[in-house]
Amino acid sequence: MPLSPARRPSARSAATAAVVVLALALLGPLLGAPARAGTTGTTGGATAAGRVYGTLQTSPARLAETGAAGVDTATLQVVWRRFEPVEGQVDAAYVAQVREELAAYRAAGRHVVLGTGVQYPPDWLLAYPDSRFVNQYGDAYAPAETGKKVANMVFNQTMRDKQAAYLSRVLATFGTDFWGVRLGGGWYGELNYPEAVYGTRTNAYWGFDRLARGAAPGLPPGVRPNPVPGWVPGTPSPDHAAAAAFAEWYMASLDDYHDWQIATVRRLYPGRLLMMYPSWGVRPGQLDAAVAADLAGTTSAERNGEVQRGFDVARFVGGITDPDVVVYTTWLNADASRDAGTDQRYWSPVRYLAHLARSRTVPLEVMGENTGRDTVEDMALSFEQARRLDLLGVVWAFEPDLFGGVYAGVGDLAAAIAEDRRLSAPTPSSSPTPTASPTPTASPTPTASPTPTTTPTPTASPTPTASPTPTATPTPTTGPTTGPTPPPAPLVVTTDALPRASTALPFSAALDAGGGTGALTWTASGLPQGLGLASTTTGWRLQGRPTATGTSTVVLTVTDATGTRSSRSLPLEVRAAPRVRQRNLPGATSGATYATTLTAEGGWCPCTWRAVQLPPGLTLSGAGELRGTAPAAGTWTVTVEVVDDLGAVGRTSLSLKVSPARLVRSRTLLRSATTTRWSRWTPTQELRLR
Repeated sequence: MPLSPARRPSARSAATAAVVVLALALLGPLLGAPARAGTTGTTGGATAAGRVYGTLQTSPARLAETGAAGVDTATLQVVWRRFEPVEGQVDAAYVAQVREELAAYRAAGRHVVLGTGVQYPPDWLLAYPDSRFVNQYGDAYAPAETGKKVANMVFNQTMRDKQAAYLSRVLATFGTDFWGVRLGGGWYGELNYPEAVYGTRTNAYWGFDRLARGAAPGLPPGVRPNPVPGWVPGTPSPDHAAAAAFAEWYMASLDDYHDWQIATVRRLYPGRLLMMYPSWGVRPGQLDAAVAADLAGTTSAERNGEVQRGFDVARFVGGITDPDVVVYTTWLNADASRDAGTDQRYWSPVRYLAHLARSRTVPLEVMGENTGRDTVEDMALSFEQARRLDLLGVVWAFEPDLFGGVYAGVGDLAAAIAEDRRLSAPTPSSSPTPTASPTPTASPTPTASPTPTTTPTPTASPTPTASPTPTATPTPTTGPTTGPTPPPAPLVVTTDALPRASTALPFSAALDAGGGTGALTWTASGLPQGLGLASTTTGWRLQGRPTATGTSTVVLTVTDATGTRSSRSLPLEVRAAPRVRQRNLPGATSGATYATTLTAEGGWCPCTWRAVQLPPGLTLSGAGELRGTAPAAGTWTVTVEVVDDLGAVGRTSLSLKVSPARLVRSRTLLRSATTTRWSRWTPTQELRLR
């Protein structure tokens, strides 16, 4: 199976999701449903309702079940490190596997979206000089998690050249008859810089490698060196000039990579390009507020990592010149309770992206996917947003979740698609009315929003095709000069997911909240054994080392100085370290070719293999292939380690019994070099049988 990242789950409670769905239904006239942009791409095809329905981590084995549910689009995920394990050499066996998968999707009548797998670079690529991002602390970005091990495509032209060559080979190998191609090029395949929190470092900005600083040649032509190479984020400067120059350069550099991806793939492929925009995004005024604080990590957009990760989506979408780029959110199920308001900082990601895409002279299509491991309520919200904003498609992450019995299931997806088709069908007299959701029991709160100083009041019903006009422009960094002091923003837990955990590794997760008054304190219930709360110099964290496996529902509660509380329930899954499935190795014959493949169980796979002790003549690949020429006869010890996606290690020693080679005696007829007579060679020749 192709690799796909296990992204952070959405953790909205069922009650909140129900409130949001009801709010969207009631506020539909305010939001409107803007006319969809036309596409000039050559690879069309949508449902009768004008929308496609797809899955991530699509499996050929589930085609009948998902097809019966109404899914019509598959995602074909190619993995760079498997496609080209050695530079310039394509793995024929892997290509055959992907072609077989592609043929199955097409035989089932599915549209196919290509995932290029740039987020899974091969080891040889990362061995190039300056191949990794570097932050202001001097840390090179080298995470253990698969899907995050990205190369420095923003500041290194050599990395872009290698990516362009890889993309050319992929499309030459599998063709260009795809419904769309996913772009983004960062970790998890989305458009981004690395994480704002890395190891023990916080407020990490990733523009300090040698090329970015101008200390070595090799920048792409459209990227200039850091204009303030001696300045570090958080350092004051006159009029915040250094922070302003750095912020502009930092965002423009990622924008250059954004545009380069579009132009590069467009030369190879004529159809839709799905550009993946993650998270909430930097909203109007937030970058200016961060600059005014010298990028010290203290503003709301920085605390949530939006600025450090480069999510200046207005810049990206506004600069697109290709009409067949699709603006794609990877957080379709984000809180939408304030989508009818005029303050763009509080709009859900898909609402904001739709506004940007359709405010252009040439509007762009919009579609999206949920975050993964989500509930039936999340699914209902995703489809309600698709109808409200007339999205081109809904992709459900992830297909295995539909069959695991924990999250929204395939039956729920079938019902959601059927309802979407019914409500989206054109009627001669009126627009369809969304089905009402259960009556909410509490007012919804935003998932992760900055703290405003005023509550703008709309003067007219906003639509996504024109910029809304508030009666007072909110200023995130200063209070109003006149009028009464506004009440504080409502207290809300903004931590929306907990990372995966292993009994073999220490665990640490930062907790964050927005709004409220004064100092905050946290409590937690439902924690796995071995974990607890701790107040650190960088804030509150869940930390420790879990001692038992399983999935827990952790309830986080934050309390401010007035006693106001906010809670959120989040799933936390703990797994043991991976184990080698084999207990014995197949026997071998001395001097003969030997090959076997090791497999793992447990842990957070995909896994990587490494050798600790091998007999002479044998090697172990990262994919677990043990091969080579068998050593001398005897019993040998083979010690290997399997490392999962989180870095947890399982070690096993196996016995390899090598039998002696069988011998056969033969007499060979040789022709004399000096006569024409034949003679027998009397010495006995020993031939090894292999």
